Amino acid sequence: MKPAAKKALIMAAAMIAAVLLAGVAFGSPGGEGGHGNGPGEINWIWGLINTKEGLQEPNLLWRPVGMPAPVLAFVINAAILFGVIFWFGKKPIQDALKQRRDRIMGGMDAAAKMKAEAQAQLAVHEAKLELVEEEIERLKSEMREAAEAEREHVLREARDRAGRMQRDAVHLVEQEMKAAHQELVKETVRVAFVAAEEMIRKHANAADHQRIADDYIAGLPDALAKAGGGEAA
Repeated sequence: MKPAAKKALIMAAAMIAAVLLAGVAFGSPGGEGGHGNGPGEINWIWGLINTKEGLQEPNLLWRPVGMPAPVLAFVINAAILFGVIFWFGKKPIQDALKQRRDRIMGGMDAAAKMKAEAQAQLAVHEAKLELVEEEIERLKSEMREAAEAEREHVLREARDRAGRMQRDAVHLVEQEMKAAHQELVKETVRVAFVAAEEMIRKHANAADHQRIADDYIAGLPDALAKAGGGEAA
């Protein structure tokens, strides 16, 4: 059996004993002759122990048969009852109060500990949230910088490609113009020669033929020099 149950049984037995004592004190027969106070009188102190046959005058310990129990006996029994209850119940009550106080204090300590842990976790989560926000801002900044750098790279490549294409086109046009100029010079010379030959054939005599041939031969180096200078240009 547990100590608390034993103490409860002891307290119950003490209360029952005190009630029985009170019953014995107040349950003595009365009103059957003998000496004592008359009906309605209150016995304050006489006969604390019990009644006694043949007793004429009551005293502090004994009272005649028929005399009611003294009020002092009730007070003494009540004092004994409360004393026993206090004596045997003081420790369990104190222990119960102490246990209750310990439970309350333990609950308060646990609540304070949980609150401190919750605050610490909240601080950790807030710090992580701040780090996440900083990381997001850093990633946004890096993405903007990367996009700007990529844009500059694409624009630079486009400008370089456009410049190369323009230079290639200018060079190609220049080459085509030179080729066309040379072809035009050659065609002009050829047409001039054909026309001159036709004119000479129609209008010149033998002396003219000889003179033209001499002039052509004499001016041929200049013509070749001029033709070479035009091609170089």
